[in-house]
Amino acid sequence: METLDYYKLIRNHVQIYKAELVSMNCLKRYVEKKSEKSEVQILLSREVNLVTEKRVEIILHSIVSIPDGPFEFDIVYKGFCGTNAELDSAQLEQYAYDQVVPLLLPYVRECVASTMARMGLPIFTLPTMDVLDAIEANRTPEEEQE
Repeated sequence: METLDYYKLIRNHVQIYKAELVSMNCLKRYVEKKSEKSEVQILLSREVNLVTEKRVEIILHSIVSIPDGPFEFDIVYKGFCGTNAELDSAQLEQYAYDQVVPLLLPYVRECVASTMARMGLPIFTLPTMDVLDAIEANRTPEEEQE
């Protein structure tokens, strides 16, 4: 299946109905000299837990920082997704896993921007994710042969 077709399928079959901040740790560093590299780094990890045959819990753990820069955020968001489609539990978990970042990263982005504003720091805009590129990059060799 083409990546775009797969994304359309998972986007329509897995819908988020609740999202909540689980934890946030932020560090405002007092940096005397500006870092040579001012590119924001985002490290992401994701998890999916089956709740029922039609519902899953999704978790996105994000670490957002500039190396040797003025801040570091460690943020965990949790969401709950459901489906009305006829999916087995393995399909639901896989579709949800592929949707974790597109569904929860906007919450992380807003959290970082509003917290930086309250900390008196210049607001860094976190980049959006290219969902199709991410899906393609995470495909297994078996999926590529389909």
